[in-house]
Amino acid sequence: GSNHMTGLLWALETLAWHPDHLVRVTMILGELAAIDPGGNWSNRPQNSLGDIFLPWHFQTCAPLAKRKSAVETLLREQPAVGWKLLLDLLPQMHSATSGNRKPAWRDFIRPDWPSAVTNREYAEQVAVYAALAVEAAATDMSRLAELIDRLPDLPGPAHTRVLEHLVSPSVLGLTETSRVILWEALADLAAKHRKFSDAQWALPPEAVTKIEEVAAKIAPQSSTFLHRRLFSERDFDLLEEKGDYTEQQRKLAVRRQAAVSDILKDHKTAGLLEFARNVPSPEKVGEALGRSDQDTPDSELLPALLDSADNAITAFIRGFIWGRYWSKGMTWIDAVGTDAWSLHHKTILFSSLPFAPDVWRRAQAVLGDGAPAYWKRASVNDFGGGDLRGSLAGVDHVVKTQPVDNDRVGLTGWSYGGYMTMWALTQTHRFRAGVVGAGLANWLSYYGENGIDEWMIPYFGASVYEDPAVYAKSSPINFVKNVRTPTLLVVGDSDVECPTPQSFEYWHALKEYKVKTELVVYPNEG
Repeated sequence: GSNHMTGLLWALETLAWHPDHLVRVTMILGELAAIDPGGNWSNRPQNSLGDIFLPWHFQTCAPLAKRKSAVETLLREQPAVGWKLLLDLLPQMHSATSGNRKPAWRDFIRPDWPSAVTNREYAEQVAVYAALAVEAAATDMSRLAELIDRLPDLPGPAHTRVLEHLVSPSVLGLTETSRVILWEALADLAAKHRKFSDAQWALPPEAVTKIEEVAAKIAPQSSTFLHRRLFSERDFDLLEEKGDYTEQQRKLAVRRQAAVSDILKDHKTAGLLEFARNVPSPEKVGEALGRSDQDTPDSELLPALLDSADNAITAFIRGFIWGRYWSKGMTWIDAVGTDAWSLHHKTILFSSLPFAPDVWRRAQAVLGDGAPAYWKRASVNDFGGGDLRGSLAGVDHVVKTQPVDNDRVGLTGWSYGGYMTMWALTQTHRFRAGVVGAGLANWLSYYGENGIDEWMIPYFGASVYEDPAVYAKSSPINFVKNVRTPTLLVVGDSDVECPTPQSFEYWHALKEYKVKTELVVYPNEG
């Protein structure tokens, strides 16, 4: 189909070349961007704005002072659009543009207008936009956290100003609830650059030390805030060293168990449950408790919480059961004492355990005639979990034992391997490039697109319409904002098992987040 917005955007891009029209064009594009519902077309108001002001290839004859004024006006009138524009204008590893529409009938572009930007002009623009970003983020904690993530991209004065602001009375005087997001952003940034200190993009050690010093000054005292960042879905970013993935996972598990112990000591079981409700991965909180030596009676949790209506608590209990199983084995089931439990609760217990032969046998023995309820409920999938851990452990082993350059490792796969490539790139930044062959980006949309969906209900335990959450948690598209790796996607346009729209979804998202990417669709191929 056609895009009726394209002609309007081209007209506005044309007018933006003239200094007299820049501010008004910026405001119109800002208003359009604010109501833009999104879509697959790359011609979008926000993208037009970015191309007009792009420091290394700006598409207007307006002087820098006028460009600054236009951006300031946009920030006042459309704060969200203006903020996104500022972030897009800061230096980044990957950035591309095809240029904007130029005037065909009017002499908006003077004859001596240079086609290239000098290093000095670029530096001046970046300094102006960075200063505006710092000012715009000063009193907005979510913006300030985003800016912390971009600290390595900021020029010296702006970088220093952000760190100074973080230890100013206006920030130190905030409650821990307001301040914790800033501390987490600093801790994550410092850990990343310590871990990859030998990478070309890494900050110098002295700069990382400065960030760590600032982080220490705003660190929370409450155990619930101090340990929150440990319980995310992105284990790789929490590993403190490179190499030996299995050992690093073990160390992370120990840290998580110590965190759970601290929280139980300070806030008891009720406090731990509340903590689980407020972290990205309550399941990992439960697993840490299940693997720990804490003397919290199982009866405090089971069976009462097995059928909780709270999704976070349900995930917590699932993780707890999993942790108990892996640390104590099937003997734990005997110790729990399920004789007085209802069939419903017993079924939930066994279906929360790994799908393994010893569990099957015990479920059959304990449930007796009620065993069919277990087989209907049991979930056999662990998409993106154990399979990713195993793959990364294999990569670590090869890098450790073979003449492989760890800084030049790529990732590729087809079909399920394509899915795993998409998923892995959302969970780790260790790979230099990814090649996705006929991947699966979104299990929810895939459910209605593929031609072999008979396996999905037995595997996921329910249809996507009955339990979308179980499909969403393993869908790369829901974590795609984490991708930084250049990615090539390849797919056939007649593929019924891995439909083309799945590759389009992932490719479009990468473009939206300015990740270097390319999509190749082969006609009449499946």
